[in-house]
Amino acid sequence: MKKRGLILVLGLVILSSCKRDWACKCSSGGSSTQIESYSGLKKKDAEVKCADVQKDFEEFNANLSCEVEKI
Repeated sequence: MKKRGLILVLGLVILSSCKRDWACKCSSGGSSTQIESYSGLKKKDAEVKCADVQKDFEEFNANLSCEVEKI
C-alpha cells in the first residue's frame, strides 16, 4: 500500500513539473526581443507556438530566428 502511494505522489510531481512558463525570443542582427510568453505549457508545445511566430515574421525579416527560453 505504501508503494502505491509513493508511486502516485512521484507521478504527480513528475507530471506537474513538465509544464512551465516559456518566452518566445526572436533575434535578428544581434538584437533579441521577447515576442510572446506562454504559461503552463510543455516545452514542445511552446516550441511549436514559437515556430509559428517565426513563420509569421519571416516574411518581413528573412534573418529572424526565434527560440523558447524558460522564464
